[in-house]
Amino acid sequence: MPGWVEHSYGYHGDDGQKFGANKTPGRWATWAEGDVIGCGVDTERRAIWYTRNGTLLGDAFANVTEDLLCPVVGFHSNGERVRINFGLTPFVYAGPGAEVQAPVLEAR
Repeated sequence: MPGWVEHSYGYHGDDGQKFGANKTPGRWATWAEGDVIGCGVDTERRAIWYTRNGTLLGDAFANVTEDLLCPVVGFHSNGERVRINFGLTPFVYAGPGAEVQAPVLEAR
């Protein structure tokens, strides 16, 4: 599951817990069918934040040291489904930080 492996981060919908290095204190609400969960990265503040149904929950992780992050979704049971929006349609959350920016990749 996201956050259970080193260098990964996750907000788990079954218990509202955050898993990963430098998580912020507290637990958030659990998810229900039909909820829209958003996730963003603030590269200047080195933080990962989440939204639920268009409302900013706040930073889940601070002082993120990884420069390359990839989105991942973990499933617990058979039959679970998600729809993923990488910015091709408007986000439910339209606040600060919701702008889509293409990553800059360098050849090595």
